[in-house]
Amino acid sequence: MKPSHTLQPESWIETYGKELFRYAMQRLRNTEDAEDVVQEAFLTAWRNRETYRGDISERNWLYLIVRSRIIDLVRKRRDTVSIINEESQEEISFFDAAGHWLPTAAPKPWTHSPSDDIENQEFNNILQGCLDKLPPVQKSVFVLTYVDSADSEEIRQELNITASNMWVLLHRARLKLRKCLDVHL
Repeated sequence: MKPSHTLQPESWIETYGKELFRYAMQRLRNTEDAEDVVQEAFLTAWRNRETYRGDISERNWLYLIVRSRIIDLVRKRRDTVSIINEESQEEISFFDAAGHWLPTAAPKPWTHSPSDDIENQEFNNILQGCLDKLPPVQKSVFVLTYVDSADSEEIRQELNITASNMWVLLHRARLKLRKCLDVHL
């Protein structure tokens, strides 16, 4: 099948390089990792240019490849045993033996509208700092779910995790983010 759009690989770096790098930086928060991911994505796109069908725009195709490389990097770095042990210890501090909130750990009531905070740059900086403190796989699941609005089936397949593991990772990410935001807000 002939693509409905002809790829322009000679202009990829100039046309898409900066925006793909920003996209990778937002998710990885590490310059070297973001550069590596974008470079790998361009190489992957170049190697697979003959298979491009033109179903989506060249730009979106490159974004999907970058996203896939980011997920591959997170998968490579995942250390499940240490993450589970570390997170299990932290979760215990929020609940009593019966599973109820400890009085000191109960969420503080919000005194302002969360929608006002979303537009507040200071809040966004604090939120990004809290996201950066999450273990890589938790951060990936959280960002893919709530920032990228990815489908849960797609996330599970991309990260090679079960449905229950995904929901546990999201739950733990929310707990850690809540704790971090309570401390810093």
